[in-house]
Amino acid sequence: MKHIISVGTILIGACFFACDKTEKSEPADEPKGNIQISSTPAGAVIYLDNVKTENVTPFTIADLDTGLHEIRLSKSGYFDDSVVVRVQDGLTATSSFTLTLLTVPVGKIFLTSTPAGAAIFLDANPTGKITPDTLTSVLVGIHSIKLTLSNYADSTFSVSVSENVTTSQSITMRALPFGNIYLHSAPIGAAIFLDNVNSGKVTPDTLKNISSGDHAVKLTLTNYFDSTFTVTVPNANQTVSQSITMRALPVGNLFISSVPAGAAIFRNGTNSGKLTPDTLKNLTPGNHTIKLTLTGYFDSTFTATVTDNQTTDYGITLRAIPKVPLVIQNIFNANCTRCHFGSNPPQGQNLTENFAYLHIVNVASNEQPGLKRILPGNPDDSYLVRKIQGTPGISLSQMPQDGPPFLSQAEIDTIRSWVTNGALPR
Repeated sequence: MKHIISVGTILIGACFFACDKTEKSEPADEPKGNIQISSTPAGAVIYLDNVKTENVTPFTIADLDTGLHEIRLSKSGYFDDSVVVRVQDGLTATSSFTLTLLTVPVGKIFLTSTPAGAAIFLDANPTGKITPDTLTSVLVGIHSIKLTLSNYADSTFSVSVSENVTTSQSITMRALPFGNIYLHSAPIGAAIFLDNVNSGKVTPDTLKNISSGDHAVKLTLTNYFDSTFTVTVPNANQTVSQSITMRALPVGNLFISSVPAGAAIFRNGTNSGKLTPDTLKNLTPGNHTIKLTLTGYFDSTFTATVTDNQTTDYGITLRAIPKVPLVIQNIFNANCTRCHFGSNPPQGQNLTENFAYLHIVNVASNEQPGLKRILPGNPDDSYLVRKIQGTPGISLSQMPQDGPPFLSQAEIDTIRSWVTNGALPR
């Protein structure tokens, strides 16, 4: 009795322990099952869900996902047969086939070639096989066979197939004739294209193992016209030579100078890396766009015409960018240019040396467009003068923005005097 109670106590404890552990149990494995497949006759190739396996009947396919699966069997001389099988967790489903003989007579064709490895076509259709191999379940009658192999002529012939007989055919493939092309050009270094494909070679060089017959050759070289011609490759192991004199493209030169000198020369939007005066050489005849750039001067853009075998001169006088007098610029530098500089200055007003005059003299104010920033001869109606004086009626605040202190009276008087005397550039 004590033993029984003790066992009962243990069982009760185990039950509680098990109940307590249920919340921490591991997830169950994914459900799997098997299919056992047999056929009469045996030896049929098994396809699972339309994918060929490496197995033949009888065979058991294990560890399949539960659910529906298609099984198809294929055997030479028999009709294919298929069935859908339901796989259940932990169970082995069975599927047994009785294959039906083909109702039409068939035979086989065994094909070999020298050399081996030729692709086999049956009645113009690829079989996916290469020699040596056997075509099975071929209908009785006469069939067209074609063998293809790189660097060999195709071999096409007929084979008569008899019922339940293997017909053998051995073919010696005929090697295609090959030759070489030696190419030379004057000048050398021309890229060689064969049948519109870049060979990766340049003249002088030899293209080897080229099939006999006509081939299109093209030579290309910078500053020369392309040269295209046909080369006939002779029989195997022969080399045909071709020497070509390349025809130079017409070119001319441009001599560009400027006053002052030292301007950067751009041609058709690209920096030539040259400074005036200098010569741009070997240019194609026709019109070219030239731009000269020099600090402190307006860019000069013009059209230059290149003439074949000639050097054409172009002399350009650059126009200086007007600048405010140095005494005025020094005031701007000390008080204004820490804000009014760069490509996007406040109010679109750049007061650095190469931009100040263009941005203020006879330019309408952004804040009060009815007034010019500097109106030559009239400081009182010049909005920039009003801003630095803090004249009543200005928009926003007196300048400079970080004042006071603002400009001294001496600095204001200097600017007013310049405007009164016509705001002339230096």
